[in-house]
Amino acid sequence: MKKIEIQVPDGHDLVKDGDVFRLVKNELPTSWEELSRVEGWHVVGSNSITSYFRGSTKTIHRNIFATKEQAEAAIALAQITQLLKAYNGDWKADWSDGTVKWCIIKYRKEYSIEALAEINVLLAFPTREKCKHFLEHHRELIEKASPLLFG
Repeated sequence: MKKIEIQVPDGHDLVKDGDVFRLVKNELPTSWEELSRVEGWHVVGSNSITSYFRGSTKTIHRNIFATKEQAEAAIALAQITQLLKAYNGDWKADWSDGTVKWCIIKYRKEYSIEALAEINVLLAFPTREKCKHFLEHHRELIEKASPLLFG
């Protein structure tokens, strides 16, 4: 058997149609609808996560996460938003006013509390004490939500 090495240029995919290979330009989608089909994981009513294969990009499939880890993170993120409401009440960080907010950030693999004035962060609090308390008592949820909070 002969071996052939093919170099595929950037922005292209090598597609096999039967016995024929062809180069296809790989264009990035400019809208959700251009994806056409999605697959991944979704959260069902009882907070369980199930796999979902090849759904269309119709409205009912917008809750499909690319990975199981992201779907699990979404549940934790929902819980965090409810806890933030309990901690912060009606206070909402105004990132345009230049005032310091106390925030939980992730640097490498460690969480820390930082005073930020201009960098938008979801885990923001009006006082250092509230921020510290949140991190101490809800670290596990923060870790679960980390893929969506910090990438």
